[in-house]
Amino acid sequence: MPMHAHGASGASFVGMWALMMVPMMLPSLAPVLARVERPLVVALGYYAVWTAVGVAVHAVGLVVGPVVPARPWVSGVVVLVAGGLQFTAWKARALARCRAVAAAGGGPWSVTAAWRHGLRLGARCVCSCAGPTAVLLALGAMDLRVMGIVAVAITAERLARRSLLAARIGGAVAVGAGVVLLSQVG
Repeated sequence: MPMHAHGASGASFVGMWALMMVPMMLPSLAPVLARVERPLVVALGYYAVWTAVGVAVHAVGLVVGPVVPARPWVSGVVVLVAGGLQFTAWKARALARCRAVAAAGGGPWSVTAAWRHGLRLGARCVCSCAGPTAVLLALGAMDLRVMGIVAVAITAERLARRSLLAARIGGAVAVGAGVVLLSQVG
């Protein structure tokens, strides 16, 4: 569902967003959950952050959503800029911070400590995934093909030994897609 297609109520959209984040982010989260004590609590904290992002996305979509169908070039620009973001020092730092939190051991943790770890991991992941998330929103958050591609890109940059290279490959693909999208605007 493109950002402009928020015909759903806020609760409906946020519910769909939260449900879609589970299979999309689980491949990159699973190794963390396998290493920590209280993995369910960590996961709940992590997904609480992504659910809050869904609330923000819905609110922004209500304000700027009508721009996208009226000006299709906006999607091309968003994808192009999101791809370019993957090459920045900011992205490198965000990815390093996300991976550092993900690598942190776990235990023995209280429920509160596990919840906080999940929140911290979620917040770091949201920052690190800003580019791929923007691509997802521009091309169709509820499109299974787009979700799959973005999930693979996020998982690769989070789990690959050469994570920054994986992020830059994803960025190059997004830049190319943005150029193609812009070339089709007539």
